[in-house]
Amino acid sequence: MTSSATDPPARSLGLADKAALQPSAAHRPDIDGLRGIAVLSVLAVHSFPELLKGGFIGVDIFFVLSGYLITGILLGSLEADRFSLIDFYG
Repeated sequence: MTSSATDPPARSLGLADKAALQPSAAHRPDIDGLRGIAVLSVLAVHSFPELLKGGFIGVDIFFVLSGYLITGILLGSLEADRFSLIDFYG
């Protein structure tokens, strides 16, 4: 199919579009490391509650990571004009 004068101009891919095209680029090893620290923190406080006060920080780390990742997903889909509340909760 050839382009005509009435076709809209092709737009360049934005950052969100590129990330959507490359699923492997979405993997974040640094976040995996933080998840590991959070899991070890929760396991340690449950294993040795008398030695480790404040092990609940692992749960806090999980909440922060979840908020960061979900915000990135939402902003990327909004930027690419593909956001759907049904898809998000589905």
